[in-house]
Amino acid sequence: MLWLLFATYSLFQFFGAPIMWALSDKYWRKPVLLLTQGWTFISWLILWLAYFLPSVEILGLVVLPLFVIFISRIIDGITWWNMSVVSAMVADITTPEERSTVFGKTGAVMWTTLIIGPSIWAFSMESSYWYLATAIVWAIVSIIALWIMFYKVEETLKEEDTKKELHISYKDLNIIKKIKKYWGQNTVQFSIVIKIFMMFSFMMYTTVSVLYLIDRFWFSAATVWYYLIITWSFVILHQAFSVKPVVQKIGDFRWLLLGQTLMGLGYLGMWLSPDIYYYTFAYFFAILGITLSMSTLQALFSKWADKKSQWEIMWIASSLESFVAIIAPIVGALLYERVDISIFIIISIVPFIGLLIYIIFFRKKLLREDTFCN
Repeated sequence: MLWLLFATYSLFQFFGAPIMWALSDKYWRKPVLLLTQGWTFISWLILWLAYFLPSVEILGLVVLPLFVIFISRIIDGITWWNMSVVSAMVADITTPEERSTVFGKTGAVMWTTLIIGPSIWAFSMESSYWYLATAIVWAIVSIIALWIMFYKVEETLKEEDTKKELHISYKDLNIIKKIKKYWGQNTVQFSIVIKIFMMFSFMMYTTVSVLYLIDRFWFSAATVWYYLIITWSFVILHQAFSVKPVVQKIGDFRWLLLGQTLMGLGYLGMWLSPDIYYYTFAYFFAILGITLSMSTLQALFSKWADKKSQWEIMWIASSLESFVAIIAPIVGALLYERVDISIFIIISIVPFIGLLIYIIFFRKKLLREDTFCN
């Protein structure tokens, strides 16, 4: 049931996409950012409420608290696009040359949430208040985020860019049609293929990582919390000392290939690790690969698009994440139940499949595109 909650959240991210994008293009970035974060806060309040509801069945299918939790995740999924609005704001105020580094920093922020979030969940599960503790913590975080957005964030959209008709159409949900529109560009083809494989591997890993630490190394929920908080420092180290020097020396294209290679090797190293020390060493390089890959892909999508098609390209990129986030957690959970710790072999193979596709289908094409390789 937990994996169904993840899938529901991701599904409604996808349905909320055209609404949030259209609103941010018409009614400025900052108000929509506040709107999405405000509804996130409300979703945590609803989750909080679910804890106190009686366990009565609804239509004989689901108990009331679980039904309310699903409502909470649906609301948060629809308005999740605050990170996409942030990406649009970054694109508004940066040059194409700056975006790899800047998106690397925003990617680090997302990585932080993906590390801290599961660890808070694991820690709260040990308390007598169960998921109520998680709801309280993240409701407080949402309030702090709202305060920062209101007082510290400045609008990035220019007035002339808002003088357009408000257009919200669920015909825009036909992502296949959208991809076909840009499929003639080798850069877009390659970025989409690598995005799918990279995110599938990453989402499977985030789904099973906490369970893996508990089952393989006998961590308690509290120990998982401390471990993930400590290893979060890897993201800071990579952003401070690894990302910018690497992209300046080898460029976006080779940076992405390096990231995929490090992801695959890192996951494989985790599976081969005899103890937590070797596991942490492999984890360091896996995180570096993920950080490199995420920031580069975001920048490549943004660099390729002109101002008129910027939102559409970014929507395609974000929607691909939502699709993968619907499927990958379910696949990861099912595989973990059947193959246990050997799932890391499967997770490590996925990025290498993306690299193999590059070698077979894209290498010669992309090497001729100097702007992509530099």
